Amino acid sequence: MKTDDKFNLGLVSRFRNELFGLSIISIMIFHFFLRIKEHGSGSLYPVAFAYDNVISSVGVECFLFLSGVGLYFSMSKNGNILNFYRKRMSRVLIPYALWGAVFWIALDLLAKGESLGEFLYDFGFLSFWLEGDSVLWYIAFIVILYLAFPIIFKMFSGKYATAFLILSVGFSIGLSLALKLLFPTVYANIEIAVNRLPIFLFGAYSGRRIYKNDSFKIGDLILVLLGLAVHIFGILQRYGVIATQISFLRYEFALFSISLIYICVWLLSKVNLKRIKAFLRGAGALSLELYMTHVTIDNLLRFCKIPTYSPYYYTIIIFLSIIFSIFLHFSLKNIIIKTHSTHV
Repeated sequence: MKTDDKFNLGLVSRFRNELFGLSIISIMIFHFFLRIKEHGSGSLYPVAFAYDNVISSVGVECFLFLSGVGLYFSMSKNGNILNFYRKRMSRVLIPYALWGAVFWIALDLLAKGESLGEFLYDFGFLSFWLEGDSVLWYIAFIVILYLAFPIIFKMFSGKYATAFLILSVGFSIGLSLALKLLFPTVYANIEIAVNRLPIFLFGAYSGRRIYKNDSFKIGDLILVLLGLAVHIFGILQRYGVIATQISFLRYEFALFSISLIYICVWLLSKVNLKRIKAFLRGAGALSLELYMTHVTIDNLLRFCKIPTYSPYYYTIIIFLSIIFSIFLHFSLKNIIIKTHSTHV
């Protein structure tokens, strides 16, 4: 969408790849510091502790918000549901089929010596939904969201969009609470996904305003300030400054991610750092592949008892992730081009 110099919500679309780049970089840093925290010592432990308390995995919330926005754009430009499914599913399932098969074969069949049934169980996402194996939980979750999106788009593209947002977010929070109380094991398995549904829904809801280049209103400013305030409250809780313990971590970071996205968009619209923006755009274009490759390589190395909390080994993970991500990205492009040419 065309934008002018005035700050408006359309800038979220303009800097979408840069935002995805920032998100995946923050996620990769988070996973490194998470390994250090799990190890429990080392010179970087204080930094890891601070990163986990302040930034943590907010990049995932940003990912889901931006995915909701992107899906709204996709449906707005072409409302054909079959075309939507073909385009969106190919973007996720082809890289997953290529890389996920390699990973699960390496882990299940070669490293663990499991059966073909176990491989299919993992490769088909059942191990996440039924047992909470969260290595590639994001792929399992986003596929479900893609399938449901035509209904979500219908809710948020009409005049009752705000009412549907309130109802759908309320329902998702209620579902989470019900699972936690009635089916705690199921909840423990999938809370990493179900508690992040609201931020995806808000991203889809925001998609219409971003698509229309709506101006940044006082309500948006209040939301940014609220997100920052809630996040600061959460940080103070985790550092023990505030004794009251209210457990709302996922929702805290959902609100914080909204603040972070708008602040980053404002900064990106004001600074003229072409090389940094180009780097972020490149990372953003490879964000899905970088996510899949770095979490799986890390998982394989940890299974082999390699200390991925070491900066040396994690640097190797990052390097390999970049190489394989570029390969996956261009493989996907070639497959799409060949598929398209056969239908012309």
